[in-house]
Amino acid sequence: MWTFAVIILFFNGLLFWQFGHMASSSVLATIGLIVSGLFSLGLVQILVTTPSTYSSIGSDGEVTFTWRYITHCEHKVFHPSALAKPTVVERIDSDGDSNWSTQLVLPDGTVFIIAEYGTWTSSGRNEKIRKRCEAACVMFIEDLSRAASA
Repeated sequence: MWTFAVIILFFNGLLFWQFGHMASSSVLATIGLIVSGLFSLGLVQILVTTPSTYSSIGSDGEVTFTWRYITHCEHKVFHPSALAKPTVVERIDSDGDSNWSTQLVLPDGTVFIIAEYGTWTSSGRNEKIRKRCEAACVMFIEDLSRAASA
């Protein structure tokens, strides 16, 4: 997505520079360049503020939760005994579609999303997606119990 946003911004700059030198530049073309440039900047903003998350269990049994942003990383480390059990949560959007996620509330109150699945409108796949989240929850609990016993 970064490449897409950068390419759009580059071509916008190039075309805007080209149209700026032409006396007969179209108002519609200029508005199109501005709109696509704003779209690209919005896309870049989303990419900068959305983290990639993952968790890992170290050889000492400690569980590390990581939020990797483009500009920095955040790490939180907890002992497995300090962690609560993850829960499966259903969120219904404005269209009435179910979105399921497996979430873990860390001891400091931060919500860590282990798995998240959405549905398409009227797809009838809600039960299958809920089961996927429940399986992710069970797998995470099993991994935590193995880490606690190590």
